[in-house]
Amino acid sequence: MNVNSVVSSENKYKILAVDDNENNLKILKMILEKEGYIVETLSDGASTFSYVRQNRPDIILLDVLMPGADGFEICREIKNEESTKRIPLIIISALTQLDDKLKGIELGADEFLTKPINKRELLTRVKTLLKFKRLGNQLENSHNVIMSLAFATDFKDPFRKGHSKRVGLYATECAKALGLTREEITEIEFGAYLHDIGKVGIPTDILEKTEALSDEEYEIYNKHPLLGYEICAPLEAAARSLSIILHHHEKYNGTGFPDGLAGDQIPFGAQIVAVADSYDIMTHGLVNCAAISPGETIEILKNDSGAKFNPEIVKKFLSLPLQDIERLSNVKMFNSL
Repeated sequence: MNVNSVVSSENKYKILAVDDNENNLKILKMILEKEGYIVETLSDGASTFSYVRQNRPDIILLDVLMPGADGFEICREIKNEESTKRIPLIIISALTQLDDKLKGIELGADEFLTKPINKRELLTRVKTLLKFKRLGNQLENSHNVIMSLAFATDFKDPFRKGHSKRVGLYATECAKALGLTREEITEIEFGAYLHDIGKVGIPTDILEKTEALSDEEYEIYNKHPLLGYEICAPLEAAARSLSIILHHHEKYNGTGFPDGLAGDQIPFGAQIVAVADSYDIMTHGLVNCAAISPGETIEILKNDSGAKFNPEIVKKFLSLPLQDIERLSNVKMFNSL
């Protein structure tokens, strides 16, 4: 094992870079130390997991193709261990196939960068992940409570199993494709996971009714965005996502609820979540509505573009690898932290 490190400082982040190529390690070390980071390196992938458990770096840069130790397997070990799974991990590899990227993300990697490394991209990803690691540490208790409540909504209705998680991933990937900032993407991701939390306050007999709702029942059902807003309002962690929770049932033509907003009056994040929510409901069904095929769903979204939904968002959403995103929903929960 070859481990090198500069002098430690409480005010600096410690980064572990793992690669069997010494030249690659020298380049990473030079780039990152110039920015003031403490950089530790390992050229022996087999010892990475034990080293991480003992030393707890703030972020890990991990090569994939190493003799005797596959980077994917190392990633799996780190992300499956309770004491290390929250350490941000960036896979850096010469592999460029979509399946390789998906495999890394499925195993818990927070980012996937391809060689040769772009210096600006590397520094941006490292800086962003460290920022959200810091915020995550500060807000972890709030996140755990609120996310548990969010997924409790799905458990309340067996037809909704995994709905919030899938909508969260669909909305996040759509936001990325639309070129939004990292902060905006995180706001949308959190809001998407929480969009239906207000349903914990809706009577189960209404949520599970197989026939059409009466006017009175529909009025009660329509209160769930406001209930969700009120549940999350006291939580600082959810502050920037409140408008998404409140307005995800608004329609582009102004016929939605709770406020009948139209067009650009509707928060952009809520417009994204509305498309993701509708796609998932149609492809997985509800207690009173059978699921339809992705192809049929896509045609409905196209037809509703400009009426129920923002045309720009529908176009970008339908360009996403939707089946791959659903595949990720089985393993990935909260992307940013």
